[in-house]
Amino acid sequence: MTEKALNSSETLESQSLSDTTWHELIDRMSVLFSLSDDMNQRFKKCKLAKLIAALPFIAGCDDPYRTALSHLSITYLASHEAGKDIFNHNFADNKALLKRLEPISHFSGGHKTIIDRGMNLLAVIMLADHKKDIENDKISDKYNPLSSEVWNFEKQIFHLEKAINSIYCPQMDEIITFEDAKAYWWEYPS
Repeated sequence: MTEKALNSSETLESQSLSDTTWHELIDRMSVLFSLSDDMNQRFKKCKLAKLIAALPFIAGCDDPYRTALSHLSITYLASHEAGKDIFNHNFADNKALLKRLEPISHFSGGHKTIIDRGMNLLAVIMLADHKKDIENDKISDKYNPLSSEVWNFEKQIFHLEKAINSIYCPQMDEIITFEDAKAYWWEYPS
């Protein structure tokens, strides 16, 4: 279960998430959660979901299919109306930027540097979603760490951009780049 660090002279020997595997994963999600055909298609177009599924493959993790399906399932539970309130940001999540993403941060083996890059991209998406939702969250009295000034969007984004851009990973950038992640908001199929 050890994760491998990637040093600058090492070439990453990883797999990409093939279109076939991506569609198989979503088809399994459809069966597991009785998703409609429309929901299945929305899932297949979701960059956030694809990044979550691809990360264990790109990082060269042990049994990436299992990790991908597990992380997609947790993310779906967090986005579904029946689970959303349990997974919404709360005060305990303020401790660290990646705290809220902890349920989908478990990987068996793989390159830690690539895993960190992927988790940081997910954090950018999460921050972009918080930023987009500031006004609606005020109206609905929903807790938002940006509007409460616990987190500073510009400061967090600056550090994340530096960390993400320091690691070259074209397989991940094919799914979503830093700039795309910053402009993206969570339109997760639910």
